[in-house]
Amino acid sequence: NISYAQHKAYFSKISIPMTNRSRFPLIFLLAILAALLWSFAGAKDYARTPLKDNGKRIARQSHVRRPVVPSALDEIFASTDTLIMQDGPDGVTIDSIVITNDFTIEDLDVKVDITHGWVRDLTLILRHVPAQGSPDSVLLLNLYPYGFAEDMTQTWFADEASYWILEAAPPMTGSFRPMESLTKFNGRGAAGVWYMEFRDRWAVDTGRVNEWALEFNHINSITGQVLSAADLSPIPRAMVSIVDTVEMIVDTVALEIDTVALDTNYITDTTYVIDMLDTALTRSDGSFTFPRLAEGETDFVVSHPYAETYSISDYPVTPGTEPYWLISSDYLFLTAHALSDSFHIPDNGSVNLLLTGFEGLPPIEIADVEIALDVTHPFIGDLRMNLTTGSGDRLVNLIDFYDDENGDNLLDCRFDDEATRTIFDGIPPFTGSWQPTNDLSFFDGLLTEDNWELTVFDKAVDDSGDVRRADLTLVYREVGIIEGHALRDSLTGLPLVGAQVSVAGTELSMCTGQFGEFSFTSVPPGEQTIEFDHKVYAPAEPVVVNVVAGETEQVEVELFSIYGPPQVRQSRHGDYEIPDAYYSEPDTTTPEPDDSLVVVTTDTLELTASNVGFIADVNVILNLDHTWLGDLSIRLFSPNFADSVVLVMPDTISRDNFVNTIFDDQSCEYWQDSANTAGFTGTWLPAEPLSVFDSIDANGTWYLEISDNGVQDVGTLHDWSLEFFVDPTITENPPLDETADDFTFHGNYPNPFNPSTTFSFDLIRDAQVKLILYNVLGQQVATLLDKPLLAGIHQVAFDANTLPSGVYFARLSTPHQQNTRKIILLK
Repeated sequence: NISYAQHKAYFSKISIPMTNRSRFPLIFLLAILAALLWSFAGAKDYARTPLKDNGKRIARQSHVRRPVVPSALDEIFASTDTLIMQDGPDGVTIDSIVITNDFTIEDLDVKVDITHGWVRDLTLILRHVPAQGSPDSVLLLNLYPYGFAEDMTQTWFADEASYWILEAAPPMTGSFRPMESLTKFNGRGAAGVWYMEFRDRWAVDTGRVNEWALEFNHINSITGQVLSAADLSPIPRAMVSIVDTVEMIVDTVALEIDTVALDTNYITDTTYVIDMLDTALTRSDGSFTFPRLAEGETDFVVSHPYAETYSISDYPVTPGTEPYWLISSDYLFLTAHALSDSFHIPDNGSVNLLLTGFEGLPPIEIADVEIALDVTHPFIGDLRMNLTTGSGDRLVNLIDFYDDENGDNLLDCRFDDEATRTIFDGIPPFTGSWQPTNDLSFFDGLLTEDNWELTVFDKAVDDSGDVRRADLTLVYREVGIIEGHALRDSLTGLPLVGAQVSVAGTELSMCTGQFGEFSFTSVPPGEQTIEFDHKVYAPAEPVVVNVVAGETEQVEVELFSIYGPPQVRQSRHGDYEIPDAYYSEPDTTTPEPDDSLVVVTTDTLELTASNVGFIADVNVILNLDHTWLGDLSIRLFSPNFADSVVLVMPDTISRDNFVNTIFDDQSCEYWQDSANTAGFTGTWLPAEPLSVFDSIDANGTWYLEISDNGVQDVGTLHDWSLEFFVDPTITENPPLDETADDFTFHGNYPNPFNPSTTFSFDLIRDAQVKLILYNVLGQQVATLLDKPLLAGIHQVAFDANTLPSGVYFARLSTPHQQNTRKIILLK
């Protein structure tokens, strides 16, 4: 507690004397700051600014036509003399138009054409001093909020425009809503003096007014509705466009192609240029309005992202015209309304609105979602809105305003993924279409019967508001379900694993699982053809299913081998020990610790195939016990060791036993990916494709090699078999072509791998060699090799640290040959 005198005495001791030189920069900065503040403050007092005569006040009146058809143009009064604009701060240029003949204003639009280096500076005010009555004014533009933008070229202010002037991008060519509505002048007499005030709020730039005009329109409106031809439901967000077809005669031309001269009268035709003059977006009830339209025949185009484009030629427009246009679509449209009366948003609280109207629907596939809102609230920064499905399993944040977001209200505001701007790019009151904070496409997909909820949060105190409208629109298809199994022919009765099943004409496709099962949950209603793609099996006739919306169709499909029944060759019966890696026969001494992972090969087992034929496809069936399958590597050799394939390679998996396990190129799954913990009965992809054996003679002795690469476990091989499908079109081995192959590609080992692997290949002759890695989308992700190599054995090491887990394809190529292998990266 010290006295004022003590305060004063203390601060007098530390005060810093200021010289005249040191005062000058401070005074200069303060002067600039004061000028800026004055400039901004002046932008807010337009209603109190007295009329000034800095610009011309020459009354002129000219009846001209706006050079656009087919808009209704009753009368235009234009000032077309160029005016030099007064530079800011607070530079004011005023021009005027005098109208002597009096008539009642039904609608007014204003045109300006300005050349200016920085539109950000400008404030535009339209004033009317009538012959009788009190003056009034409307603010058209007040300090455009964005950066260094030039000019306003052929800019129209019209209350009916789709976009607000502050949503435009300079030079703002086209029609835009002004900051204040021009309807203030409706019902007044037009006679009197009309002043346009151009205010420049910043210094060091100038410009000129090239033209400004008043357009008075008699009302001749057209109101209509766009409906779905399927069920007469309204289609929101359809774009209705007025089209001006301008006839153009194409001059005759002489065309010369490959030095052959065609007839000089080759083309004489009449073409049309489509000019979109005006557009309207349909509302939630499918309705649209053009406030002014000239009487006569007009062309329209109706378009929607989920419907066919519909063209209307020579439509007769008369006062009160109300067209109803039906457009075709493969989708259905449904709008749910949350409430008929306004709903209160409590202060610092929340309100849940149930969006009803989806009761009784069959399962539906959502293609698009949008929601239209009218919300009144004095401080928009308080609000957050979420949209959820009735089950609550999917939620999208529509908007979460910043706490310091000033302004009020969302009026005719729609959240839509297809909008071009986020709501944070706008200025309250928000109107028009905006992107939501989170994409509404999160709802796309299959949804069952479900109502939705809109939750509105007020995040702060001292204010409240109301939700006056909430219309949720779904674009969807009714769907049915197909479930079934693919079975081998009745002789075997086994499930067909690895068949690619698809619904013709759709993107629905999947691979049959371990029981031959397949399921599609979003199939369009009607007759659908199910297609099967398999190397060996095919249905005897087309499979057609009648799909009913909301119902499940069960399908059992029998497929037959196109190569006849398989020929199975089985190994000698009897159990064979798979020795542990600690032990090497006949040497039974324990190796040093560094040798504990030495691969020790079992005795090679033989299977003699005779009288088989040439291979169209081959599968391998294994029965073995082992307490740690991750230790094993298993390789199959063709007769005379001409080719080999790795069926199983070492992994970290601690699982037991292969029981009737089939390795088949057609499967879509690796056994390592299975959730089984023991007894891998099923059909699985081999580590390397068995297709390397295709087209060779199956007769001879085949060899299976099993290696135990780990310690402290042993196993037993019970038996193994080969299942051959024979290609009858091949009757002898193809003759050796010395120029046919440049290399033999052995693929990579290990595969799957994490994160390193090694590719190996034998180059038969000197060649330019490329080894390129692709992802499943066909995109190149790595170039492992691209250079000339000498004939011989080659290896390429690869580290995939920078790639995500997944399936990739390695393509080895020379100028005369290429070969692709599937590889799997597991991290």
